Amino acid sequence: MASAGDEKQTLGTSGDKGVETGSNADEIFQVNTGPSKSWPELVGLPGEEAKCKILAEDPNLTVVILPEGSFVTMDFRTDRVRIFVDDKGIVTKTPHIG
Repeated sequence: MASAGDEKQTLGTSGDKGVETGSNADEIFQVNTGPSKSWPELVGLPGEEAKCKILAEDPNLTVVILPEGSFVTMDFRTDRVRIFVDDKGIVTKTPHIG
């Protein structure tokens, strides 16, 4: 329940209880938003060089180099970057967190 000083509103239509919104409403929509960092400038570079550049920017990331077309899990991880390379070791897709 709202106490004195809470800045909440109830939204609803035709008798339903509605949804409380207020000062913490923004927090609700940010719960599942992770970093959305990508490195398009690394496409065309050698995979190892790309990996070094990413780790220099954020050493807490796990960066893996994979052949393009590799099967990977579909889970989203905010601490992982996959670098896809061709048979010559050149980055073929924009590396990104996920």
